[in-house]
Amino acid sequence: MSIYEITVRHLLCPLPVLKVQKHMALMDKGEEIYVTDVTDDTLKELKIFQDHKKYFDITDIKKEGGCYRLLLKKL
Repeated sequence: MSIYEITVRHLLCPLPVLKVQKHMALMDKGEEIYVTDVTDDTLKELKIFQDHKKYFDITDIKKEGGCYRLLLKKL
C-alpha cells in the first residue's frame, strides 16, 4: 500500500478538489494521500466534497505555516 503526496498550492476552487479527485481515482481503496499547501477555503471545499460524496475520509489535519497538510484515506 502506497502513500502519495500532492500539493494544491496556488490553485483556486474547484481545482484543488478536482486534483484530489483525479489522484484518488488512480488509488485503491484504503490507500492514503497527503495534500499539502491547503488554504482555509480549500479545506472547507474538501470537507463539503467529503460529506457529499463519501469518497474519502480526512484522517489528519496539521497546520504548517499558514496552510494545512491533510492526510486523506480513500474509502
